[in-house]
Amino acid sequence: KFESMMDSHIEMINDQKDSLKKNIQTRYETFANECEKVKLRWQQFRPREQDMEDEKKCRESLKLVRDKEKEIQDLMKQKEKIIEEFKLFGMTEPSFQDLDEVSNDIAQIKNVWGVYEEYQQELNELTKEDWITFRSKTYRFDEFLSNWQEKLKQISPVADTGKASKKTSTTNMNVRIQQEIDNYRLITPLLKWVRGEALSPDHWLELFRILKMPRGTMLEKLTFGDILKARPEIASNAEQLKDLNVRAQSEHTIREALKELENWGASAQFSLTDYVDTKQQKIQIIKDWKDLFTQIGDNQSLLSSLKDSPYYKNFESQAQIWEQRLGILDECLHTLNQIQRKFVYLEPIFGRGALPKEQSRFREVDKEFREIMSEIASKPRLVVLAQRKDLSNLLKSMLDQLGRCQKALNELLEEKRSIFPRFYFIGDDDLLEILGQATNPTVIQSHLKKLFAGIHSVRFDEANQHILGMRSLDGELVPLIKKIRITTSVEEWLKQLAKEMVTTLQNLLLNALQDSKKQIGQVPVEKYPSQISCLAESINFTERCEEAIKNGQLDKFHTDIQQVLEKYTNVHID
Repeated sequence: KFESMMDSHIEMINDQKDSLKKNIQTRYETFANECEKVKLRWQQFRPREQDMEDEKKCRESLKLVRDKEKEIQDLMKQKEKIIEEFKLFGMTEPSFQDLDEVSNDIAQIKNVWGVYEEYQQELNELTKEDWITFRSKTYRFDEFLSNWQEKLKQISPVADTGKASKKTSTTNMNVRIQQEIDNYRLITPLLKWVRGEALSPDHWLELFRILKMPRGTMLEKLTFGDILKARPEIASNAEQLKDLNVRAQSEHTIREALKELENWGASAQFSLTDYVDTKQQKIQIIKDWKDLFTQIGDNQSLLSSLKDSPYYKNFESQAQIWEQRLGILDECLHTLNQIQRKFVYLEPIFGRGALPKEQSRFREVDKEFREIMSEIASKPRLVVLAQRKDLSNLLKSMLDQLGRCQKALNELLEEKRSIFPRFYFIGDDDLLEILGQATNPTVIQSHLKKLFAGIHSVRFDEANQHILGMRSLDGELVPLIKKIRITTSVEEWLKQLAKEMVTTLQNLLLNALQDSKKQIGQVPVEKYPSQISCLAESINFTERCEEAIKNGQLDKFHTDIQQVLEKYTNVHID
């Protein structure tokens, strides 16, 4: 019974084994059919040599190879499992010819297309870069092309495969990559026209249109890959892109120039300093005029240079505003500069009450000038002055009124000079000071040496109302025969001083000549000024020399002259 049970059990196990073998065989056949289908599909869609000629097909072929490789790897795992099961049941190892052929074919194609895949991976790393960042680093793309150029020279087809087709495929792939590198090298010099540092948003939109980029392309999301995709358009529209860059650069220059003007307008201010008038009141007046005129002139030249640009019309309205402002500033500041100079010149004169007939005219200008300077002091920006209405007419009127005041003053000065011509020796400022302070001893002393070459100073009486004598530069005092009274009519008493100077010296000379005759030709130098002594001695010498020549007594005259010279050298004057 036991043996019967064992036989039944063994028979049952053998039946199950047979059933399992049939299942394994069925699975193998199914798997083989599937492998056949994979082989047929692969043979239909596998990459061809002609696919290397098209970049898009190259990328599709690479994707296909990667996908099929994963699929074959899964099938190879199933193959290994089936072979293991066959061995467990002692069955003859099955054949997987179709799968092996596809696997070997994919491996060969991968070896050939792997170079292109590596090339594409490195290229993709660059194409992912955003263009705004990468545009200043395009040398990296040049390095990439150069590196692959060298790499292709080093790659050679495998020699020991025994298959000419693989060698041909490798060569074709190298040629394909080389062609792509050459194509990229053609556009690398043109990338400068799409860098776009100077492009405005409108220029970028026009650039996208030229490159036929998809609608909605945004600069923030633009990549280097997008630029490379548009390389046919870059190559065919190089001149158009160049013109766009030239226009953008010109407009950028104009835009920057106008921005510079705006910044100047916001920061440029008057440099002010204090001026103290005759009433000891402080007024803020403008200094550093030269810098102001230089800045305005430079800005006007800048605007003028912008007009030469063919793209000036786009900014004409904004430029005209600045042209008008600078024109007003230039005109008003030149006028104001003249007004300030005349004011500073005339204010001390009219402040002392000179020219009563012109006082009302000057006071009106004085009031307006102080108001303008007060406004400038409170708002020192140059542009604010240009925005004031009717300023130009007001300044012209003020300048005209000051011109009239100065004309009246000049007529007064000319009148004084015609009375006393020595006033021509001094400038208007000195003459005005003399006229304004005719009785001030200090002022008189400082200007007399300019009017009279021989008078360094004068001697006053104790009350400083009369001039008693005149001094030379060496301190030699010559008392006047008749003292000169100092009055407010300065030209009159100066005429009297000049006349009295001549009279005094004339009398001194006559007295010196008379005294010299008493002392046998010797002038008493201790008694007379050196100028008179020298002149008297010269007269005596000439007279006595002529007489000696007539009488033939030159030897005696020579002896007399030596005696006189010896006496002169022994004179001690305190």
